[in-house]
Amino acid sequence: MATATQLRTAQRNYDRAVTKRKAAETALNLAKQSETAAQAALDALAHPVAPSPVPIPQPAPASVPAVSVVVPAMDWDFANNGLGIWRQTQVWDVQLDADPRGWIRRCQNEWHPANRLMQPSEIGTQGQHLQIYVGGMSAMGIPEPVSASPDGVRITARRNADQFADKLWGWTGRWTSGLLTLSGIFEQRLGYWETRMRWSGGWPSFWGVPSTANGGQELDFLEGVNGKPGLICTSAHGTKGGAYSNAGPALASIKPGDWVTIGGEWTNDFLIQKIGGVEVGRVPLLGLNMDRPIYPILALEIGSGRGWPDQTEPAGDVWVEYDYVRVWR
Repeated sequence: MATATQLRTAQRNYDRAVTKRKAAETALNLAKQSETAAQAALDALAHPVAPSPVPIPQPAPASVPAVSVVVPAMDWDFANNGLGIWRQTQVWDVQLDADPRGWIRRCQNEWHPANRLMQPSEIGTQGQHLQIYVGGMSAMGIPEPVSASPDGVRITARRNADQFADKLWGWTGRWTSGLLTLSGIFEQRLGYWETRMRWSGGWPSFWGVPSTANGGQELDFLEGVNGKPGLICTSAHGTKGGAYSNAGPALASIKPGDWVTIGGEWTNDFLIQKIGGVEVGRVPLLGLNMDRPIYPILALEIGSGRGWPDQTEPAGDVWVEYDYVRVWR
């Protein structure tokens, strides 16, 4: 039987053997890891990988200021919207008398130096209006002067009033025509007023008066002259006088039927006349007492005689077309 001393010796030998085996296993694992690392290094040398680019710092984006969009106070496109809110007139209704003959008397008397009622034979001899506005009178057999066109709205002036004298309160001015307004719909004082238009002849206009009794206040952003596209005027008529600017040279290359953008920038000091967005003239307003808002008017008038606007009438029917009207504050 083994003695106690022998048993202790055998136990110590066993423990040493176990320790050596674990040390050998650890060494083997370390060797395998070294082998794996060495193989990875060899693979890296055989197949080099491009280093990842170092990101370049970018400046923070600058803040973008908000864009201010100026929206017109009134913007009407005739081609897309038709007449809509625009009103046609019969005779003239800025200050229409209960009896239309009252307007006819005023019109026949207009600009006459003697300030007296003109006789029928005198109409047209002092620069008078020769047209009467007949919107909405087709039931009476009178052709409508306002019609839609592919590009907007057209006003036609016809030399046919003598055919309807019995229906037109004794009017002897020879022509019928049309007038469109925003009376009672929109009015404004100051700002930028613009239209795009073309015409064949006559006295086309883009203008405005106050909705209250105007007392002589009127702004004419454009007044054309009987088939002379090289002569248009911008004028102002205040309660204390008037002034005008002739943009003839600026329109010298415009032919009848050519589209042109007409603008007027109304300030307290001036009415600045613009064609195609370019200033071509200024009408001084100081001292004229232009103190009331106005509403826009589109019309085709006919004039004749020794005064404004011309000495001759058109040879036949004439027209004006408007694409849009816009007003900015």
